[in-house]
Amino acid sequence: DSSSIDLDHVLNHMEVLHHLEKLSNTKTREQLKLYKDRRLQAREHLMYLMEGKMTAQDFRKQYRLSEEDSKSLTKHVKLCMEMNEDIRWDLVFHILLSLEHMVPNMPT
Repeated sequence: DSSSIDLDHVLNHMEVLHHLEKLSNTKTREQLKLYKDRRLQAREHLMYLMEGKMTAQDFRKQYRLSEEDSKSLTKHVKLCMEMNEDIRWDLVFHILLSLEHMVPNMPT
């Protein structure tokens, strides 16, 4: 009977979609945790750079930055600290944690 076959396919597809939704939610949570971890690491690296615990070359290589870009980041943080202003972490993280850094070996 073709109607029962169709119903079986629909039910099977619903089960598969339910599983994919759960998997997607899990992956989203994992990506958010990864992003938070990467933000903490980037912040730590920037502070290490400013304290001389990380070389400018290593920092630039890690985040694929030009010398000028790296200097601009550190200058912003230094000026904010000196002037007791809020560091624009949204900009810093956007620059340091572009998609290519967050998802290494991503196919192009």
